[in-house]
Formats: sequence, structure tokens, C-alpha cells
Amino acid sequence: MEEQDMPVVIHNNQNLEKLIEKRIINREESNLLFLKKAYYPQSYIEELSRFGFSQDEIYRYLFSNYSEDKDLHKRPLSKLIKDISTELGIVWWNKSEA
Repeated sequence: MEEQDMPVVIHNNQNLEKLIEKRIINREESNLLFLKKAYYPQSYIEELSRFGFSQDEIYRYLFSNYSEDKDLHKRPLSKLIKDISTELGIVWWNKSEA
């Protein structure tokens, strides 16, 4: 086997542990988002809106995170949560509507 064909090996156990932790955390966050989709149907979200909450306030309540791209750096996993929640259809509005 030539050197270019050899698999990449992580020599530092700390790096490997960090990668494993990130995968577990991401899986847990994904599972929580699936639960939130089940617990917070569209009718509930619309009801919050009728009570006068803004879309950003509803998002913060549901996900305990920021929805604006400029603020994603403020909380860990904000981008991941935003991307998954958008893909699941939990985030229903278009930012141009906000």
C-alpha cells in the first residue's frame, strides 16, 4: 500500500475524543429538534404569534438560540440548530417576511 492510499490516522487522542463528543452532541441536538417539531405544531406557533410575539422571540423561545446570521456566533451549535430546524420545517418564515 502506498503512502497516499493509507487512511488518515488521528494520533492525538484528545482530537479523537473531541470529534466523538461533537458527533454525540450533534445527534442529541438533532433528536431534541425532532421532539420540538412534535411538541410544537404549527398551530401552537401561530398562536404565539397571535399573542404578539415576534418571529425572533418565538424562535428564541423554541430553540433557546439566535435566528439572525449575525448572532449565530454567540451560542454554541446555533448554526447547526438553525440549519436542522429549517430543514425540518420548524422555522417556517422567510427572513424577508420578518
